[in-house]
Amino acid sequence: MIYVSSILEQVLTRLNSIPADKVAHFAAGVILFAVFLPFTGPQYALTLAVIAGFVKELYDGLNKENHTPDVWDALVTSAGGALGFYCNYF
Repeated sequence: MIYVSSILEQVLTRLNSIPADKVAHFAAGVILFAVFLPFTGPQYALTLAVIAGFVKELYDGLNKENHTPDVWDALVTSAGGALGFYCNYF
């Protein structure tokens, strides 16, 4: 039981080190997938979530005085959409 507790502690410590911005982008990807799903189906919902993530970063890149573009934000948003896609089948 001590071993499981140690693993859980390590996992929680690493999860706490994820920046809040990345967590928000991941959640946005899941939410976008869920919103688009009833209207488009899973493949298009995933595609739209990915596109939305990259378009948002493109917008950030065009408005650098108020925003910070980050390709990782787009990828994390896409990963959230991918999780939604995966969960749709299970």
